[in-house]
Amino acid sequence: MSVARLRSPLGLHTAAQFRTAAVESMAVDTADLAAAVLALLLVLRLTRMQHRKALSPQILVPALG
Repeated sequence: MSVARLRSPLGLHTAAQFRTAAVESMAVDTADLAAAVLALLLVLRLTRMQHRKALSPQILVPALG
């Protein structure tokens, strides 16, 4: 088997290609982390809003009719 037939499973052949792929992977991971933090903040805010609503006094509005 010749060296030319050995290839990376990702199709990368040079150090520059590996470096570019690593940088792209880190950028995607950073974006995923930011999205996860934003989702967590949204869930916490919604939970807080629901908790406040559940603890607030209920105002009864008579039905029209």
